[in-house]
Amino acid sequence: MTGSGTLLPRRRLEALLRSPAVAAALGEAAGAVRREAGAMLDLATASGTARGRLVRSLAVTVDPAAGEVRIASTVPEAAAREFGSSAMPADPWLAPALSAARGEVRAILREGLKAAIRQAPPIKETRS
Repeated sequence: MTGSGTLLPRRRLEALLRSPAVAAALGEAAGAVRREAGAMLDLATASGTARGRLVRSLAVTVDPAAGEVRIASTVPEAAAREFGSSAMPADPWLAPALSAARGEVRAILREGLKAAIRQAPPIKETRS
C-alpha cells in the first residue's frame, strides 16, 4: 500500500524489486548467511582446511529480477555434509545458517526496500 491507502501497481513493485538498492540488499543478505555458515562450520569442523574449502566453495548468485539469491557450494562434500551420504551421516551447516541469520536477513531486506522506495520517483496520481 502507498501512503494514500491505494495498492502499489504491480509494475511499480516489480521496478522496486529490480532496483540497485534491493540488489545490494540481496547481496548483503547472502553475505550474512555465508558468514553464519562459516560460523556453523567453525563449531563442527576440527580441520580448518575443510572449513576453508567449504566456505570458499560457496557461490552467491543474485537475481534481482526474480528477487532471488542462490547460495550453493561447488564441492561435492558440501552436499554430503549437509544431507548425508551412504558414507557419512548428515551434518547440516547451510540450512541452519539460513535459520540463524533469518532476523538479520529480514532487517537487511527491509532496509533495502525502504531505500528503493525513497529513491523511486513519486507516483503520479490518476483520477478516474
